[in-house]
Amino acid sequence: MSRVLFVCVANGGRSVLAERVFTELAHGRHEARSAGSEPGPHVHPVVVEALAELGIDAADHVPTKLDQDRIAWCDLIVSTCAEEACPVTYGKPRIRWEFPDPKDRPLSEVRETRDAIKRQVEALIDDLTATARRLSPAPARAPPGRAEAVRRPRRRGSPRHDGRRRERKVAGVPSAGLGSIESGRA
Repeated sequence: MSRVLFVCVANGGRSVLAERVFTELAHGRHEARSAGSEPGPHVHPVVVEALAELGIDAADHVPTKLDQDRIAWCDLIVSTCAEEACPVTYGKPRIRWEFPDPKDRPLSEVRETRDAIKRQVEALIDDLTATARRLSPAPARAPPGRAEAVRRPRRRGSPRHDGRRRERKVAGVPSAGLGSIESGRA
């Protein structure tokens, strides 16, 4: 499981879009948080509205300050703003995505930003999942002679699979199984 930290300046727009979409699409396979270098008082209402169109609730988001604890928590940092405005982070792998700030933008423009972020998030989740599969250790195998017996199917034509039932003998007497009943007559 990878932990991704999405960052921007106010933590009220792009990073919130990315965090919430990531969390929705990752289905628990990976974790996400977001933070900003200068957090605003609240998430931008147009961002809440754009996410609500996808069935994602962001009304409870509280902008959070980027700090060393958040950086230590993550495996990867994704900057979602223009480089000259985005906070500087050290010590972790970083990806840079540039998206326009949704603050004071019409909903139609924020939808475009949301959809572009969603495409980037989908690709990131695919990459993280593929990397996790490649890096995960192979399942342990039992030592030779200790593995449970594996029952292999017999080939057709072998005595047990020739289409006839084997008669079961009880105390030396063949049983009268279903094989002895034909067309409802005994």
